[in-house]
Amino acid sequence: MFHSHTQPWGTGNAQAWIREKYGPGYEPVPYKTTFASFDYGEFAIMHRIVARRVDLYTGRYTLKSMPLHDAALPEDLIFPIPLRDEANNLDAFSYHWQQLTYAFKLPSPADFPALTLSDHERALLKQYVAYCRRLAKYSVFNEKLGSLSITTQHDETYISATLPSEEAFTAASATFRLINNDGDEASFDKAFKLLNKTLQSETSSRIARGNVVLSAWMQARKEISKQMLETYISRKLVAHKEIDKRPPLTFSNINPSRLIRDFNYGDTLHWGKRREALAELTADGQMEQFYKYCVLSSMLSLGHLYFGFAVTVEAALGARR
Repeated sequence: MFHSHTQPWGTGNAQAWIREKYGPGYEPVPYKTTFASFDYGEFAIMHRIVARRVDLYTGRYTLKSMPLHDAALPEDLIFPIPLRDEANNLDAFSYHWQQLTYAFKLPSPADFPALTLSDHERALLKQYVAYCRRLAKYSVFNEKLGSLSITTQHDETYISATLPSEEAFTAASATFRLINNDGDEASFDKAFKLLNKTLQSETSSRIARGNVVLSAWMQARKEISKQMLETYISRKLVAHKEIDKRPPLTFSNINPSRLIRDFNYGDTLHWGKRREALAELTADGQMEQFYKYCVLSSMLSLGHLYFGFAVTVEAALGARR
């Protein structure tokens, strides 16, 4: 059973959840009064205000909030966490898969049928899986990614983010590119096209079974390549609500595919054709923190999706049932 997502405590007791998280004296905030955007320049983060405490002497409220995309959790998973055997921090894997599950309700990747494949095709698919399993061990992909905070003091706004080391970021970017870049020989795109083409030679029932998996996973990849997963979740959470007519603003100016290219070919992997675009994005130290947070978050969302597709590839290879 899936949670209603009108409250971050899911189907549990609201007061107990709030007391444990924020301490005594706080109470739940009615759902229809709880959306707020924190804006700075060209970006904003939509928050869900979940609890409040009143000062009996002044009548002033203290509010507690969380990013709207985190208010969608907890989410019940549909299938086992992909590549969990490679995880150093299963809680982090679970966090990313709860987000992906809420967003897309993907079918089990292990439901894909085994295919008849040539040695060359098997080599390509095995390499894709090898890259995914390698990346799943990296420290960056075993973290939830530290919070992005915006504070204002004396009319000055400050952005800070807890980010991995430059060394960890560069290593993760290099291996991630091997599966994310459509032109690479063992990428998600190449593996997907190979499975899709080979599947068409199977029986009609196996084709139908495989198409259910392929179409859903490709659609999810398209969505979080053009908008961040946080944006997609925020839109989904408020799309049918009358309380807020505006489009959700969380990271809505970010195109993940373009931002990843800007970092990869602007400095991280090559000082290449995107260097001017990256220099413009990072000229302001505050915004550099923001954009680096966004590129990392985009890599994490796409990376964990690719880990899930690795299970599909293993099923096609006959390695899973």
